[in-house]
Amino acid sequence: MYEKSQTKPDWQLLMTHIYREGLLEKSLMLRLLAECTHILANEPNIVRVHDPVVFIGDIHGQFYDLHNILKKIGRIGELNYIFLGDYVDRGMFSTEVITLLYALKICYPA
Repeated sequence: MYEKSQTKPDWQLLMTHIYREGLLEKSLMLRLLAECTHILANEPNIVRVHDPVVFIGDIHGQFYDLHNILKKIGRIGELNYIFLGDYVDRGMFSTEVITLLYALKICYPA
């Protein structure tokens, strides 16, 4: 999901890959986790978010719901998205949900 010259993941390629039930290598997962952890650890507890903002409720590990939401609303990188929590737990695709959210956070950290 990283091209050789890229420092950020290609989140669209990742989303399509997951949508088609593709598997991810352990090294990619560890890289996403490390990079996202670094970003989150350096963020303050309270973050100012500027308009326009889209609030997304609980995802509960439902990757295909997340995929549909992102496809319908779109404008990723132009809009600020706030996910309210419960990203994973009940759904069958919790790992896929958090993987995509990590990739998006790395691409759009602010």
